[in-house]
Amino acid sequence: MIIDKLKNAEKYYNIHPYLEIAFQFIKDFVSNDRGDGRFDVLADEIYAIVNSYQTKPFVEKNWEIHNKYIDIQYILKGEEIHFYTNRDNMNSKSPYNFDKDIEFCSYEGNCTSLYLDTDSFAIYFPHDGHSPGHLIETPAYGRRIVVKVRC
Repeated sequence: MIIDKLKNAEKYYNIHPYLEIAFQFIKDFVSNDRGDGRFDVLADEIYAIVNSYQTKPFVEKNWEIHNKYIDIQYILKGEEIHFYTNRDNMNSKSPYNFDKDIEFCSYEGNCTSLYLDTDSFAIYFPHDGHSPGHLIETPAYGRRIVVKVRC
């Protein structure tokens, strides 16, 4: 797991050959907003989902893990809390969905909370259990780009 601001994205390009392309998509989108929806960036290797939402309390959110894709969660607008733990700590709540590369899980132990606001991002790798989109004090509008990068 990595958390940082977009201005520092270049520091992470060497981690995976597609991260530079993924971050360039985010930078281009910030400069030229195309609305919510799915965007194919590099065939099945990189795609992005832009969505608007309301942050929610912890009890209303699921934990998730992925097997095929790295998640880059970039906050376009708003602020929220993400929770993070190693996937080995997770308990499956539903079977892994191969087509959507997601498994919803539960977890009741200690975890790390992360504060993300506008222009910050978190990178979650397949070994990272995560739960994004949590409210700070009250539900609030948020908008993010989730870029999926094939491992």
